[in-house]
Amino acid sequence: MKWESFTDATTQNNVVKLNAQKPQTPVAEPDPFIAESLARIQREAGWLEPDTKMALARSGASQQAVDKAAELGARRLVDRNDPLTEDEGALKSFWFRKIYPKIKASSRWT
Repeated sequence: MKWESFTDATTQNNVVKLNAQKPQTPVAEPDPFIAESLARIQREAGWLEPDTKMALARSGASQQAVDKAAELGARRLVDRNDPLTEDEGALKSFWFRKIYPKIKASSRWT
């Protein structure tokens, strides 16, 4: 049963009129400038988060701004994925404390 079956005829008519008066939700027209900017940003800095890419594309960011955002995003990504950084004060395993730095240092010189 629908909820309308429990209401009187006046309420049902009012609901129908109210729904008929609602304006249609406007749909944004696709902007070729934003699409081109987003494609350029995706090509040059694909590792950025989608929100950051959209914000840069919508604002019409310059090449220097995109490069700086890409650099900062890359640093943040590396810092987040570095196994030697402390995770909420937890102790790292023997592997990451003793062996990983030596392998990392030796791989630099090979």
